[in-house]
Amino acid sequence: AADCEIGSEAELRSFGLQLFEAAAYLHQCGILYADFKRANLRWNKNSLCVIDFDCSIEYNAAQPPRGPFGTPGYRAPEVRDPQRPAVDLRADTWSCGVVLLHEMLRIHAGRMAADVALEERLVVPHAVKLLNACDEPFAMLSLEAQQLIEAMLCIDPQQRICDEALLKHPFVVQQASSAN
Repeated sequence: AADCEIGSEAELRSFGLQLFEAAAYLHQCGILYADFKRANLRWNKNSLCVIDFDCSIEYNAAQPPRGPFGTPGYRAPEVRDPQRPAVDLRADTWSCGVVLLHEMLRIHAGRMAADVALEERLVVPHAVKLLNACDEPFAMLSLEAQQLIEAMLCIDPQQRICDEALLKHPFVVQQASSAN
């Protein structure tokens, strides 16, 4: 599958919508993907393809998995720390949030900043440090984008935005209405 660079926030909205739909579909099928990262996503400006299901886990709420799994830098806090509670499907939400934030900042801060400086900051252990390190480029994002990223990168998985709310978020709803 071809992979294209995301060139604008409008394209990112479409990419994000399809990413959230893919994650929600996998979750409905009882699958924790466990490795959302840009390298596992193919984008051709119209459609998104999720590849590499090597880390995927059949999810059972009665016996939730414990980490670590997935790629460092994209793992949710509860996946990185074995002392934290068992992992639920919102671990994927965190990983999708890291992907979206990186793409947003690359669009707004420029390729060099995203590829060099920001790539290093994606491996920090907490979203608060990540967002603080990226204050200036983060402020360039639309208000809807900022709110979405903050909801996706909530440290407490129980407070993190769920699939249903993601698909109704203004960042996504604006994409859907502008496509009509």
